[in-house]
Amino acid sequence: MWTDSIIAAGAIGAIVWIDGAAEAAGFANLETREPMTPQHRMRVGSIDKTYMAVVAVTIFDDLDVSAARWVPQLDERITLGHLLSHRSGLFDYMWDGEMYERLAFGPPARSDPEAFLEAALRYPLRNFGEVSYSSSNYAALDLILERATGESLGDLLQKHVFDPYGLRRTTFQTGLDVPSDVAHGYALKGGTFPAVDSPRDVSAYWSDRSIAADVADLASFFSQLLHALPEMVEGGLGVRAYEHPRGTAYGHGGTMAGYTVQLRTTLDGEHTVIAAANSHSIPVTRAITTAVQDLL
Repeated sequence: MWTDSIIAAGAIGAIVWIDGAAEAAGFANLETREPMTPQHRMRVGSIDKTYMAVVAVTIFDDLDVSAARWVPQLDERITLGHLLSHRSGLFDYMWDGEMYERLAFGPPARSDPEAFLEAALRYPLRNFGEVSYSSSNYAALDLILERATGESLGDLLQKHVFDPYGLRRTTFQTGLDVPSDVAHGYALKGGTFPAVDSPRDVSAYWSDRSIAADVADLASFFSQLLHALPEMVEGGLGVRAYEHPRGTAYGHGGTMAGYTVQLRTTLDGEHTVIAAANSHSIPVTRAITTAVQDLL
């Protein structure tokens, strides 16, 4: 089975999608022993950057405008394009000691993009203009999208992504609840989000301002955007490129408390592989990354 290596790495449950065919193994809820199915939704972690990038590319005519127009504390050289393509030089707030302590060891809490950006701005810009992945870019973009439009991020995603792309199984969540069709997420020993000694249900961690989707919706979204917004691929705007024996693959990955997801697709959108687990640890992350590379 496609999921064997992911379960063997310790994942509580796993789903693999290959060009429309999907299989699942393990459990969606360890306490109730509910079996994992391809219809279970998972939180997609940092893949939410791709959805946010679609909103930005859709509503802004000029990506060369200074982001300081909406977030004055940013260096005036940083444009919307810099944020979208990870070329701003902003330090990644995830690696600020105080913020890491809060996210990895603290209790579940609501997402706070202003605090995330504040943590990033404690450090000088590094390698401005060069690609360097940093979640701080999208913390800033989160603020900008809402300030520029006067609308909530959830409403913007619904209007510009979920509805027009026909994503009926994709939602933006606020609050710390676990919807019934979302697989529970587990932190495992050997992970960091949060750090634990034994499997722990951490479904509420980082759930606020998160996106959850099933693999069918996730595959459909990426297939459509490659055709609808080729500039996102060309400019690396919320879409990452991965070298592969069959040629360059595109997609994104998401790692958050209790969930690990990786997606790869060919430029024509004809071949898509998704590997997902409702678990986080370094061995699970490695198994998922290897799976999407081998199965594409």
